[in-house]
Amino acid sequence: MTAWASIELAVEAMRRGARDFVQKPWENSRLLSILRTQIELCKSIRNEQRLVAENELLRAEGRPALIAQSPAMQPVLQLIARVGPSDANVLITGEHGTGKK
Repeated sequence: MTAWASIELAVEAMRRGARDFVQKPWENSRLLSILRTQIELCKSIRNEQRLVAENELLRAEGRPALIAQSPAMQPVLQLIARVGPSDANVLITGEHGTGKK
């Protein structure tokens, strides 16, 4: 926002990352419209970033990195490797507090 607007100043502001340029005195309706547009743009950018991150996780190759070095966990990891690529439903059972989330 500036009181001394010029095309050069507007271009420089946009080059440095401004998304819009408002000259004083401004019209309230135009300012509110710019603010609404920028809020929606920001929401869209955040949503896109979240979706890109989710897609990267969903498309990742191989199985997820699990920390399981004990010999008792090796059969579990092998079962995960066999069942994971399928569309089968899996029922996980076990004692309370063992982390079956």
